[in-house]
Amino acid sequence: AIAAPGTAILSTYNDGATSPGLPLYAELDGTSMATPHVTGVVALAKAVDPDLSPAAIRNLLTSTAHAISCPAGCGA
Repeated sequence: AIAAPGTAILSTYNDGATSPGLPLYAELDGTSMATPHVTGVVALAKAVDPDLSPAAIRNLLTSTAHAISCPAGCGA
């Protein structure tokens, strides 16, 4: 089963506009926070079966996704 965090994710970023600046932290929400987790699962699935089609991957993700309760607002 897969569930990905998408709420109140502590993330780090840099405040430099054109050169390195200070590292900062912020809580971020949304699909941008969940996407790396789902992408990792897709990479692992392709490592096991390189012939998986995009449709098969979508079916795998949607048929095993379950919303769970977690501090980071995990969703399916």
